[in-house]
Amino acid sequence: MEMDTRGESLQPLFEAIVEHVPPPRGKPRGAASDPGANLDSSDYLGRIAIGRVFNGTVNLNDPVMVLKLGGATQQTKITSCSCSTA
Repeated sequence: MEMDTRGESLQPLFEAIVEHVPPPRGKPRGAASDPGANLDSSDYLGRIAIGRVFNGTVNLNDPVMVLKLGGATQQTKITSCSCSTA
């Protein structure tokens, strides 16, 4: 914890983060919402939407609704997930 003392691990840093950084403000039991996404395309996978879910949870094969410009909606499902609880 001292600047001039070399530590043995990053454990003190992790403990300080847990102690001083507030938890996420989302509601894990609420409806899933992703207020924005990056769109990409893959020759192998097709169209890809990349985003962060702030409320609720999303699992592989869950049905989701995509809101398009102009208000149109399209039903699809989660086909890949790089999940993190951070």
